[in-house]
Amino acid sequence: DVELLDAVNTDLAKYVAAMDAVQLKAGLKLAMGISQHGNVYVQRTEPWRLVKTDTERAKQVVSLAAHVVRLVASLLEPFLGSAFSAKIYRMLGIADLADVNAIGSELKFDLPIGGPTGKPELLFTTIDDATVAALRAQFSGTQSTSASIHATTGAASGASSASASAPQPSEDALPLDLRVGRLVKVEESADSETLYVGEVDVGEAEGPRALVAGLRGLYSREELLGRLVVVVCNLQPANFAGIVSRGMLLTAEKKKDVKLLGFGGDSQPEPGHRIVLAQHAAHGNSGSDANFVQLDRKGFQNASKQFRVGENGTIVFDKKHALVVSPNAEPVLSGGIASGGKLK
Repeated sequence: DVELLDAVNTDLAKYVAAMDAVQLKAGLKLAMGISQHGNVYVQRTEPWRLVKTDTERAKQVVSLAAHVVRLVASLLEPFLGSAFSAKIYRMLGIADLADVNAIGSELKFDLPIGGPTGKPELLFTTIDDATVAALRAQFSGTQSTSASIHATTGAASGASSASASAPQPSEDALPLDLRVGRLVKVEESADSETLYVGEVDVGEAEGPRALVAGLRGLYSREELLGRLVVVVCNLQPANFAGIVSRGMLLTAEKKKDVKLLGFGGDSQPEPGHRIVLAQHAAHGNSGSDANFVQLDRKGFQNASKQFRVGENGTIVFDKKHALVVSPNAEPVLSGGIASGGKLK
């Protein structure tokens, strides 16, 4: 038991630090690691055998395992939504417990002794062939798309027949379709305490885009509603907590400080205005969507490495090209993040 507690509490501290730093991949890996600790513990102690020979010890094992399950439900809630964790809370009989999903610095032991448990529920449903086909059509890429992404971000070492037919950018072309957007709808997600769901106007005839942003705890709803932001518009649609997001709000980050990008200058840009390299601002606002490859998450991560916060809070591409809004050349600013900050 002591070995399990040490392992869980060690990884729990790392999880909290990772999530505070918005290192979601690391946080998810640590949450799954804690789940694995609990699984190994149950397999080793075999409470289904213990109950036949040592009832009290079997109770201890099941109690400790149940508390680990409760913790894992809270740790996975940011990734799987509150509907997932609520099922576990109901089965443990703690759905009405105050601050049921609060995460402390150590494993808590607060399940009511002798309390009733809920009815068993399936945590996940079967995905049938039709659903698989629909998801594949919505989210899968092609070899051509993959090759184009790597060519755009400089990751490809050679040309394939697939990438040869794709538009080849010049060395100072942006890999991201960046536009000015205005947040016209912002609501708290019912399935995650870290997410806002809403809509952003990027000047498209079909109307605002649906958007999901992990900014709760960083900005209030009132601070976001009506705000001008930088939107990445050439990302593949992604499903977050049941909502299909069709863009990303670009932020600057340094030493755990995260800020939305903003704009300088005497005039305010309009939703839909393109963000370009300073030397291209005079060319007007006629950029074409066809010039941008639709990027998946890895493609965006590769592309974003080429951007940094420069001197005086400006945003630069390839260490030398300042970003501005076309056609009036309003500078794109980091929101207060110091030089060297990254874009995410």
